[in-house]
Amino acid sequence: MVDLAAVENAFTRLATELGPVDILINNHGSFQGFGPIWDCDPLVWWRDVEINLRGTFNACRSVAPMMLARGRGRIVNLVGGGTGNSFPHGSGYASSKAAVMRLTECLNDITIGHGVRAFAVDPGLVRSAMTEMQLFSEAGKTYVPGIQKLFDDGVNIEPSRAALLIADIAAGRFDTLAGRLLRGVDDRDALAEEMDAIVAADGRALRLSDVEQAKL
Repeated sequence: MVDLAAVENAFTRLATELGPVDILINNHGSFQGFGPIWDCDPLVWWRDVEINLRGTFNACRSVAPMMLARGRGRIVNLVGGGTGNSFPHGSGYASSKAAVMRLTECLNDITIGHGVRAFAVDPGLVRSAMTEMQLFSEAGKTYVPGIQKLFDDGVNIEPSRAALLIADIAAGRFDTLAGRLLRGVDDRDALAEEMDAIVAADGRALRLSDVEQAKL
């Protein structure tokens, strides 16, 4: 997904053979750079950022103009650990996911007036090939042992929760929360009831606390 020309060609072919893209789900997930930055292989660290952020950018850039031309569409960008707080031994992953959150906000601010909405979704701690690497690689066991503790404590989110949430997003249920963060652990009915209050409080957005900053 880091090859822009290949991504653009794939979406052009998809639209030609199957029809317009109504929803894009960017599920880029690379986390192989463990430890403080001076212990990480720089190329591995950067590869995490490139796959997660550049891959998301390339897909959004390829699909958004098609959606804008039709006046409708929804884009879902998956984020994760480190999006809203420090993740010192997973800084490449965290930096990329925080950047994806900001990219989602910026994209949505441009497209929402034209019928296209962007959302960030954190699926939660899901048992996957990526988390298996964190659990069983020597680097993972050394630098992120807290992942094992979370699983031991029963924090293991079913992938179906994020899938059901994204299905609701695709159906328009959470359009009020465009540009904001939704989570696999959320109670979807409760979230639907809280949407207006969340927007009024400017919640579920990437902000610096106690800093006033005008939106440009």
